[in-house]
Amino acid sequence: MSGERRKVLGFDTRVRLEWLEAAAGHAASGKSYDEMRESLLDLLDGVVGGRRYASARSKTVTVLCRVWGGVVPGTEGLRTRAISALSRVDASERVVLHWAMSIAAYPFFADVASIVGRLLELQDEAPITHVTRRVVEQWGDRDKVRAGSQKIVRSMADWGCLTESSSKGVFRRRTPQLAVRGELASLLSEALIFGGEQSAVPLPQLLRHPAAFPFQLEVTAYDLRRAQCFEISRQGLDIDVVSLSARA
Repeated sequence: MSGERRKVLGFDTRVRLEWLEAAAGHAASGKSYDEMRESLLDLLDGVVGGRRYASARSKTVTVLCRVWGGVVPGTEGLRTRAISALSRVDASERVVLHWAMSIAAYPFFADVASIVGRLLELQDEAPITHVTRRVVEQWGDRDKVRAGSQKIVRSMADWGCLTESSSKGVFRRRTPQLAVRGELASLLSEALIFGGEQSAVPLPQLLRHPAAFPFQLEVTAYDLRRAQCFEISRQGLDIDVVSLSARA
């Protein structure tokens, strides 16, 4: 991954699921970025400390608006498709959309998710100290990196994607994993490729992507071809490789 991608953490505050729900609702209603920001500042008044500007509240709103506000170059199509899907999925499934949009908007979130997923695969638990150490190896030993990685992990727990064990600071994956199929599987796949280090991912690797650890991704090459935002090529005799179409 390039140093350019690691210049800005961005997602370095704890975010509750209901705030993401509010941001997505504003996006679905057609609010502009500025209108969304003002509404979310009002929502968090008295909930997150600080004034409307240059404060913890303002920083949290910036994260929410970057996720759902349509300001990240290259995510316009994904955002349009995610907003369209909001009305067709139930409340328990909307976390997939928030997860996908967070991965696409913030490389830091994507990297923390991948690190947590790899730890869970290796040892069935992700101690926050281990997560932080691995994030520091990638992003540098800065206070913001350490604090931000911990806040993301706790945000994931707030979203129901991790559970904290009886040992404080030790997290395990949600069980059972949420099966993700159809439209949601396509959207999550798109975000994983967009927010990842590889522009083309073998389908078996995509299905086991560590950054998608809360979910059981169930999608085929045929499904992705139908989505029209992917290109599928063949590697060797029987491995499909997935990349994003220029039309995405």
